[in-house]
Amino acid sequence: MRIGKYIGGIALAGMLALGWACSDEEPIVTPPVGPDEPTEEETILEAVTIQFGPEGTVETRAYGDDNARDHEFMNSLIAFIVDAEGQIEVVINATDSIPFQNTLTAQGAGNVDHYSTTVDLTPGAKTIYAFANMDKVKRIAEAEGNSPDEESFEETLEALKVGDTWPTAYATAVIDNPAAAVNLEGDDPGFIPMSVVRRDVNMTVSGQQVNIELVRLVSRVDITLQNQQGAEVTVSDLTMSDFADRVALFEPEKETPTAPTGAKNSTETFNDHDIKVPSQADPTEIVSFYVNETWGRTDPFSVALTIDGKEMTGETKGQTIRRNHILPLALRLAESALYLEVTAQVAPIGGYPVAVYLDGSNKLTDTYEIALPEGCTFSVEGYLVGVAGEEEQIEITGWSWTNNSTSICELESPTENPIVGHLTALPEQEASFGFEITNPVSRTDCSLIIQTKEVGDSPWDSWDASVASLRQWQAKSTLYELIPLRMSATE
Repeated sequence: MRIGKYIGGIALAGMLALGWACSDEEPIVTPPVGPDEPTEEETILEAVTIQFGPEGTVETRAYGDDNARDHEFMNSLIAFIVDAEGQIEVVINATDSIPFQNTLTAQGAGNVDHYSTTVDLTPGAKTIYAFANMDKVKRIAEAEGNSPDEESFEETLEALKVGDTWPTAYATAVIDNPAAAVNLEGDDPGFIPMSVVRRDVNMTVSGQQVNIELVRLVSRVDITLQNQQGAEVTVSDLTMSDFADRVALFEPEKETPTAPTGAKNSTETFNDHDIKVPSQADPTEIVSFYVNETWGRTDPFSVALTIDGKEMTGETKGQTIRRNHILPLALRLAESALYLEVTAQVAPIGGYPVAVYLDGSNKLTDTYEIALPEGCTFSVEGYLVGVAGEEEQIEITGWSWTNNSTSICELESPTENPIVGHLTALPEQEASFGFEITNPVSRTDCSLIIQTKEVGDSPWDSWDASVASLRQWQAKSTLYELIPLRMSATE
């Protein structure tokens, strides 16, 4: 009996011990995490993708742009990721990486249109700085007319390391004449410098992607000549002047910034070209070149050519040019230029007329645009003016107009000069007209677009609707600004 109780006691003790063991193990079993359960904050973000490319290429994933030419992309690239305290957290020396070099080998110098890499970062707000093709340009330290640094800006950047404080002076840094450093096909080529600063990039999760678009520091001028004189001509020299000789390192945030302190005018000259330009409707490309972003001007840019030994001059309508844009200029050499004189009269407010002169040299396709008061009666008179020095107005004796906007405008006598029309009393409308000149010259496919604006309480100011046609590298093609050429005053 005692033995049985003893054995029973041992069995009971074993069962209790087993129960205690099971009870001790239960707390270390982790239950499933539901949607409302907090997760541990990441202290290191892994595999964050940083993708670089010229403006307009990385966001759209287009990896190129239709208006850019060979060698107008990246040939070298260095970037910095700076934390909220201003310390450099990551340095990306892309140029020496295998992917970057492989693209250079496959596409050619200056043709790397995108680059992507992954980095590990701490979470939080970052500022990313990126620079391409800075090996041929130098910084002007204080932008006060000082001489440029001895070393290239790329060498200056390469000296920065992880843990360094990002130089705050770079926010207002100025680069000396970057356009002069661009030499895409020389023995020692220089490619288009680019820069960008992207602030307040919030890094939150591993695998995040950030796209960085670099902006070219220079602009490109494309010049064509349309020869309508009836015989072949030879262009031997071309000069275009009054561009800035320095630019800010980063693109100005203001819509109309001032010129960098100490900026002076520079000139682009091309000698001994001897380009034969046939007499034809289609323009002939004369030259393309790069100029520095130019702000703070009140005068137009001037163009001078030597054609068949005679100097011809012209002026643009535009007075500024933004970085990373193309300024297309079409020089027209013709026996006459078309002018439209538009006069509008608003009744019964007071009958004040507004005369607006549309210079026929402002668009290559003889397309004219103007704004007129709503509800006005207007007239359009056309005449021709010689472009070889004569100022005599030549009457247009034969033309025909077509109204493409009958709902908001009525035309009287569409074959008379001047024609008369009536606009509807609604602002922000657009009337479109086509017209063809048959005498004393023949010009087809001409057009006039009128936009209606509110009359207001005071007379309108006269204004010239012709403006320089600027477009970004990645934008669609637009009309050239057309510049009439006249004999130089020295001739």
